[in-house]
Amino acid sequence: MVFDNLLKYSLPILWVPILGDGIDMFIRAQLYKNNSNTLNEFRNELKKFEHQKHDYGFVLPTYKNPEELDKCLDSLVNEVKIPKTEILIVDDYSNDNGRTKRIASEKYDIEALEVTKEEKDIRKIRAQRKGAQKWLERGKKYVICLDSDSYIRADKNTLELAMSEMDFFNLDAMAGQVIPKIDKNSNLLERIQFIEYKQSMRAGRGSMYSLKKNKTQEALSIDDLKNKYSLKQASQLCISGAFGIFKTEPLKQVIDEMKVYGGGEDTEITLRLLAKKAKLGYNNNLVIETEAPKNLSTWFKQRDFWSQFISNYLFDSKYVWDVFRKDGNNWKPNYDTGGISLRIQAIRDVYMHPIKLASIPFLIANLPVFAGFMATYTGMALYASNKTKEKEEKMDLAAELSLPLYRLGQLIGPATVGYAKQFGRIFNLKQRKKNKNE
Repeated sequence: MVFDNLLKYSLPILWVPILGDGIDMFIRAQLYKNNSNTLNEFRNELKKFEHQKHDYGFVLPTYKNPEELDKCLDSLVNEVKIPKTEILIVDDYSNDNGRTKRIASEKYDIEALEVTKEEKDIRKIRAQRKGAQKWLERGKKYVICLDSDSYIRADKNTLELAMSEMDFFNLDAMAGQVIPKIDKNSNLLERIQFIEYKQSMRAGRGSMYSLKKNKTQEALSIDDLKNKYSLKQASQLCISGAFGIFKTEPLKQVIDEMKVYGGGEDTEITLRLLAKKAKLGYNNNLVIETEAPKNLSTWFKQRDFWSQFISNYLFDSKYVWDVFRKDGNNWKPNYDTGGISLRIQAIRDVYMHPIKLASIPFLIANLPVFAGFMATYTGMALYASNKTKEKEEKMDLAAELSLPLYRLGQLIGPATVGYAKQFGRIFNLKQRKKNKNE
């Protein structure tokens, strides 16, 4: 009786947190749909005009992966048609007798830099810094960071158009659509991750980059285009480490500020840029395929790792508060601003985590309630997928229907472990500081 009453009166409170990411994606999917229509119109009009040649260079950090690097370079040079002179490999102290470095220098005749043992960092920021510094010295306006196990599935013209868009709106960085590489032999876990990434990229990032259309008549010149379209919002919370286009100088500046920590350099770079009032865009046409975990063990380690550094940024980083201050204290309906999106993420994923865990026994103990949760979450996931999919794409129904259980598994397992590790780390640091002061 007590349990039933507790369930009856607690259910509305318990359901909102555990459905939080689904509700968030539901709203953002609609925002993305509205944004993408205007963005597609703008990009089609932008294509009509001649553009200046862009000064850019690629930086590919690499570590003990000669086979993957070989495939990446082959795709970049022979498929995307990037000149070899615009590519830099930075070997992050592979210590494999030069095998990784030789792939670039001997097989492809591409310049390869090397991070020394003394420079080696737990992250790849030293490699990125070295590459950005070299392109800065050579006067390159843009740096394109690409992981050496990732592949650009867009042509050179699409890259050039993206940089023209950055010039047009004076953007400091632009994210692409990073999705796991899958094929007909991919297992269910890989296919679920594909859906998860796709929704996160299109709805999550796509909701935070929007234009305002001021006029309806056709633009006959660049000046007409500038009068017709203006930037409404450009705030990304993470430009993926797998791919990102950056203005060289601000990228080098924020990398110089970064200190050693065990992961999440892409999130840190993005948030540090955002704290400096940078404008960060997203381009759905820049498709990048990357490797994703193929088994539960690797997936668990990856998500545990992500949860650690996400909670670190939200609780222990001064520049995060600069992002909040950038938007001010005005809680307007601007759901797509960086500060408000960070607050939503902190509340939804971290602060509400104990309540989510507490709600799970109620779900499991009551089958109608559990069925209701599954139906509600699945409905929101299907809505988000329908809103964000392209015309030629088909929905992967098995992966879509598995999303509620996948989210519950992530919540119970790696997220809990990751947050616990991070809070333990913060507690230990505070104890050491306290003991030192005593």
